[in-house]
Amino acid sequence: MTLVLDLDFDLPYDTAYQSIWRIFYHAAADIMLEHDLVCESGAHAINALELYLYHPTLWPDPSTDRADVQGERGRWYVSKQGFRTQWRIDISAGDRHKGIYAGILVAAIGKRNGSGLALNTILSGDHEPRKWDYDANQIKKIEEINNSSILGSESLRLEKRPQRRNGSLMIGARKDLPQGCEDPFKSAPLRISVDPPSATWPSLQQLNMKPLEPD
Repeated sequence: MTLVLDLDFDLPYDTAYQSIWRIFYHAAADIMLEHDLVCESGAHAINALELYLYHPTLWPDPSTDRADVQGERGRWYVSKQGFRTQWRIDISAGDRHKGIYAGILVAAIGKRNGSGLALNTILSGDHEPRKWDYDANQIKKIEEINNSSILGSESLRLEKRPQRRNGSLMIGARKDLPQGCEDPFKSAPLRISVDPPSATWPSLQQLNMKPLEPD
């Protein structure tokens, strides 16, 4: 999978921005259309991803955590900031040696839209009502997942699908950004989702999303 956001520092800003787009598009297409997310609760389709990238000169997005794991490539990063409904999981795609920190947020899996629900489904299965008071075993599982390989972890991994998924990729702005995140980062269309993922999702008009074509 193409998960390395390795940009040429000498590129003009506009060219570098297009490089970010190309890399994110191809990574998102590969992850969502070619792979399933496999854990103890079963195999789940990933239906939305969001890019959080901190590049020290080209794209210093303040909403990127810049955690140590985000300076690595192809590892799970679990954030436990905020309430447990706000905990989330990323695929790391950075390069610490170049000052690049990046996470591709798992923003939705299965029939549920939301990064907190995605992590909850990984830990507890796709059951209602949701239980957010994680027990000691679930907390231990989070620790096992964090900083493990996205391809080789027993607790959580991406597995190649026998056949490519059907569906178009849609693009829009990221959701629930932290206060203080302003343009160009706030409105940047750094969310890619699969259409249609599920009848339980809001309409594309409500999500303010539009079709995305590869270059």
